[in-house]
Amino acid sequence: MATSTVEAALERVTAALAGHEARPSQVAMAEAVAAAVARQRHLVVQAGTGTGKSLGYLVPTL
Repeated sequence: MATSTVEAALERVTAALAGHEARPSQVAMAEAVAAAVARQRHLVVQAGTGTGKSLGYLVPTL
């Protein structure tokens, strides 16, 4: 399975944080954010506590 640019960037950022753990839902969210930004579309995401929403929004926009 190929790693996307967004997934790789998210992995680099989260690996530098204490308590790093893989969060597939965070990757899916980050990919959706990146796609929305690329298409200049709005996106609403609902996700539970512990998903990693802050980085899920931030990393793909950088």
